[in-house]
Parts: sequence; structure tokens; C-alpha cells
Amino acid sequence: MINQEPNQPLLALLSKDTKMLWDKAENNDDGMICLEFDPVVDGQDWDAKELKKSLKISSLPNGNVLAQFANFGEKKQVEYNFICDEKCVVDDIKIQTKEYDFSLLNTLKECSGS
Repeated sequence: MINQEPNQPLLALLSKDTKMLWDKAENNDDGMICLEFDPVVDGQDWDAKELKKSLKISSLPNGNVLAQFANFGEKKQVEYNFICDEKCVVDDIKIQTKEYDFSLLNTLKECSGS
């Protein structure tokens, strides 16, 4: 996924409801989705070698998955919320830092007017 265009691999992994919100937000009047960064790496660009070298994945007590990694020397944490039926898909991505508290699902709801 690291060597592909931003957000493209993510779209294939989203839950049906989150993908529907993504499509609705992307197809608004101005044709732009309201994300200014790739939530998978919490940034606009990434260093694939550094990401691969530093990536640590762990399960959280709430059932979510935490990805910890470095990107251009900056430590990052991205939490994934999965829902599983026949297969597991990403329902939300959360990033919490001192500067901001991000939820992909909430952002898409705001952007799509849902």
C-alpha cells in the first residue's frame, strides 16, 4: 500500500457505510474531498523505507488496532476501528495528538452533510 497513490488502497478497505460517506463527501459541489492529508500515514507525504522499518502494530483492549511508526523522523500513531462479518473492513481511523483529534468517520459525516 505504501507505494500507491494516497487514499487509493484505503478506499478498498473501508466499510460499506464509511465508503458511502467518502463517496458522498467526494462528490459534493466543489468535487473535492475535505481531507487535506492521507489518514493512513497522518501526512501528505511518506517515506516508505522509514515506515516499513519503524512500523509496529498492536491490538488494543477496545478491539481496535494501533499502528505506530515514524515518517520523516516524526513519530505517528494511527488507530484503526474494524468491523468484521465475512471479512474485516476499516470503519474508522482515529488520530489523536496534542494539536488535533481526528476521526475519519466524523470528518466524512461533516463533509457530506450527514
